Amino acid sequence: MTSTIDDAEVARFSALAAEWWNPTGKFRPLSSDFQPLRGGTFVSLAELMVRGRLGLLDASLLEAEIATQLGAFVSRFGQPPDFVDGHQHAHLFPQVREAFLDVVKEKAPQSWVRQCGGVPSRRVSVWDY
Repeated sequence: MTSTIDDAEVARFSALAAEWWNPTGKFRPLSSDFQPLRGGTFVSLAELMVRGRLGLLDASLLEAEIATQLGAFVSRFGQPPDFVDGHQHAHLFPQVREAFLDVVKEKAPQSWVRQCGGVPSRRVSVWDY
């Protein structure tokens, strides 16, 4: 029986696997050195959703945060990401969605944006929460 295993490829991927777990290597998490612009912390997911639904988020701050994160990716990898989305799908939240799409369109126009389904639009009031 003829083998289709290429020993050179096995060696190459074995070396990549060894590098994968190196905490200071090229595959370390991008977020390990990232500090959000807002005093080094993000707002909670619940707060982000509520403030977005009520229209209380600052679009310029959202755009600055997203652009900073994309810039960190480009600095690390030398090119924009192929695919972009938000942690816990926060990129779909009201107000975040618009800022996210504006920044990606400008800074990473060839990137695919993950769409996880529609988000219904309706008027909300403080009393909904």
